[in-house]
Amino acid sequence: MMNLRVFLTLGILGCSLASDFAWAAPDLVISTYDSLASKSGLGGKLFPAFEKNCGCKVKVVSAGDAGTLATRLELEARRAKPSSDLILGFDETLWGRVRPHVISFAPEGISSVTPDLKQALGPLLQEGFTPFDHGVFALMHDTQSKVAPPRSLDELLLPRMKKKFLLQDPRTSTPGLAFLFFTRSQYPQQGAKGWESYWSKLSSQWLNLAPGWDQAYGMFLKGESPLVWSYTTSEAYHQMNGDREGRYRAVVFPDAMPVQIEGAAIVKGVEGKRLETAKKFLEFLLSKEVQAMIPEGNWMLPVRNDVQVPNPFKGLPRPSRLISLRSSGDELKDTLARWNQAIRR
Repeated sequence: MMNLRVFLTLGILGCSLASDFAWAAPDLVISTYDSLASKSGLGGKLFPAFEKNCGCKVKVVSAGDAGTLATRLELEARRAKPSSDLILGFDETLWGRVRPHVISFAPEGISSVTPDLKQALGPLLQEGFTPFDHGVFALMHDTQSKVAPPRSLDELLLPRMKKKFLLQDPRTSTPGLAFLFFTRSQYPQQGAKGWESYWSKLSSQWLNLAPGWDQAYGMFLKGESPLVWSYTTSEAYHQMNGDREGRYRAVVFPDAMPVQIEGAAIVKGVEGKRLETAKKFLEFLLSKEVQAMIPEGNWMLPVRNDVQVPNPFKGLPRPSRLISLRSSGDELKDTLARWNQAIRR
């Protein structure tokens, strides 16, 4: 027969474990990309702050990059077994894939989003896309190189630019996809003046078409190329990490540049208290508290302009017009297929 003291001790321990388990059960499950989920990134401040704000427990699922995030959402929707209540970190280029699997909800904080971003997003704001940060794409230039930066997409085709710049593969990288959509918007014609013809010529110009931003930027920092496709905020990063002489500068074409707007959305099928918690999270994303975390937390720009940002972010170059990169799922597949043929010609 079990000793009474042991029995009572185990009983108390069992109650304690049950209580702890109940406390640990999440009120909201969020899927996001790796760097945002990291404690050293934006997630390290964002998720604990929300838990404190709402008095709830959040579980964060790291799902690779933004493309993997969309793929996972699609697969789980086909199986009718969603593992998350909310997805965080996709951008407008992936919206065509995300849209069928999320609900239409616009938090009240949408009214605080800057007019140029509202214009860039258009109907997405009413379809369930809640923006939380953005970045203006640009070529980063090593000013210590002897290569003068290009002033347009056309100049990337000049002989002096051959093997002088790094791009990312649009099939595996959202910055790479942004560059592809940027060229498509600037060369909408058919034939010799179209974007497919442009890529046929460009394919012999770049030094490397890297699988992702990390690889391309790593080569750039090693001095392997004077130019790399990135964001204007890369300039702020370098300034805040010792680049007082301004060695690394963002090159923005004066007329227009593409913008990446990252967003969040609630997954279809979420109900009851979990749905209410998900809505609270979207409102929290647009709060001044969270928006002030964006620059140094995610090295992006906030979506509202009434928050304080570090000085290096205040003077970043900005084009006269931001180009939206939104597209439908079918349009995305068609563009990638045509791009693949173009670079093989």
